[in-house]
Amino acid sequence: MIVQLWFSFLQCYLLLLVTGVTLNSEFLPQFEDPDTETVTVTEGDTAVITCKIGYLNNQSVSWIRRSDSHILAVDKEIFISDDRFMSTIQELSNIWMLKIRYVSAQDAGAYECQVSTVPKMTKIFNLNVIIPKVDILGGPNLYIQTGSFLQLECMISHVMSAPQFVMWEHGGRVVPGKTVNIQTKHDIVTKSVLRGATHGLD
Repeated sequence: MIVQLWFSFLQCYLLLLVTGVTLNSEFLPQFEDPDTETVTVTEGDTAVITCKIGYLNNQSVSWIRRSDSHILAVDKEIFISDDRFMSTIQELSNIWMLKIRYVSAQDAGAYECQVSTVPKMTKIFNLNVIIPKVDILGGPNLYIQTGSFLQLECMISHVMSAPQFVMWEHGGRVVPGKTVNIQTKHDIVTKSVLRGATHGLD
């Protein structure tokens, strides 16, 4: 009887050991999608880089700019003086986000989402910044007689989405125009038209 009990205990102990190894290997942190991702944003907008990580436990997450290996943030704490950068966490959704407000062409490049495991786990994001193309038809210089009717047309293309508004500025003041969005086969084009007599725009 004692031998049988000891054998049963040994089987149970071995089963616990095997189960423990399985659980540890299954619940290591892991990226939802470990492949490199590309994030594309229009210059001047807010770039949002989203890193989804499962089974993180107590590990921290760092954001690193690869061009100069600068640590931008660890969890929610920011380590760069540029206040355009923000780090936010949605813990219930296992989402870590790096946000760059008023993004510029200089912000383009690779960014790392890094988990503090041993060895460290890293996911790469490539940030592409699209610079809008702005053309004033007939510009940059237009000549017209005082009192004549004036029509200016501004065409904006090479954007991810149409701008919410287009402003004309003349003599330090904002002049309203009429704006329409045109969906072409490969692009969105925004057309803003300013009409009026030239003496009204002096």
